[in-house]
Amino acid sequence: MERTVRIGVPNDHGPSNTHEARVALTPQEVHELRADGEHELLVERGAGEHAGYSDQQYIDAGAQLVHRRVEALAPAHLVAGIRWLSPADLEVLSPGAICFSLVRPALAPAELRAAYRAAGVFAISGDRLSLADGDLPIRRRMSELAGALAPQLAARLLESTRPGRYGVLLARVPGVAPPIVSIVGAGTLGAVAARSFAGLGAIVHLLDTRHARLRALASELPANVITRESSPAAIDQVARFSNVLVLALEGSDGHVPMVINWGHITAMRPGAVLLDFSIQTGGASQSSRPIASPDEAYEKLGVLHMTMPNTPALVARTASKRISSALAPFIQQLSRHERPPARWLGLDAFARATGRGDAP
Repeated sequence: MERTVRIGVPNDHGPSNTHEARVALTPQEVHELRADGEHELLVERGAGEHAGYSDQQYIDAGAQLVHRRVEALAPAHLVAGIRWLSPADLEVLSPGAICFSLVRPALAPAELRAAYRAAGVFAISGDRLSLADGDLPIRRRMSELAGALAPQLAARLLESTRPGRYGVLLARVPGVAPPIVSIVGAGTLGAVAARSFAGLGAIVHLLDTRHARLRALASELPANVITRESSPAAIDQVARFSNVLVLALEGSDGHVPMVINWGHITAMRPGAVLLDFSIQTGGASQSSRPIASPDEAYEKLGVLHMTMPNTPALVARTASKRISSALAPFIQQLSRHERPPARWLGLDAFARATGRGDAP
């Protein structure tokens, strides 16, 4: 028997997070949820504004527009947000409420994790929500976006718009040797990045330790993508001749190995670009540190570093559509359960009651 699920959608664009413009549910999914059952949607004013969705669009889709954050959070069975809730937010939630965010609560500061536990809520991160077949739809979609963004970010940094930038075009042109891009990590992000760079005409070296994964990709990717087994010697080699070095390692435990050291950075070509997408979980280069936007890209030893976590936030509207369409089916499942389905638990769930989830 289905039950009414009250969903709160907060406005996660604010002074403390000015580069975040995504929204977890778009008007299209709000409309579908309203049509599917007795779901109630409480949308904070301006929640979708920075992704191009007006308050009126949410009203037309059947949502109730509220003017204060607490009005979206306090009555909610499920909070569909992008970033962590604050301790003040958690205080107004009902015990047992489900808090969805894109960022894992397990990676939050210790005091915030304690606040989640004390609130007696389920905290679930988008990259851990899984389907019956083991697919992680939101994680996969955000990785696809980040991979597709890689050439766009690299092209901007290769332009001769600042000292030390010589101006290298990623696209292949007659009479000029094509640029060389090396990607360490052949997961979803790395494979999409390889295809995207290759589509521009670059020569792409794709490295991974998993031979079976490389064999599968070799038959799918364009001929100008060279698959290679990753090793310290192979990384040493590609670091020296690449115009762009992409670090796309994925760690199942939330951590990735440090594969680039200061010696590699010193040996890289002057004017080269390093994109460290692994910065979300600490980074895969000794030279990496988190930055808030591409405008904060920095130079170390002649190599320009782009090390922004959550790069899909740069394409807020596209990312919001991808998040929303993946999240809606999980919300529909909730209308048939008194608590999160079993496979939601044991991911990033915190609860006061023993046995309701594994706290990190």
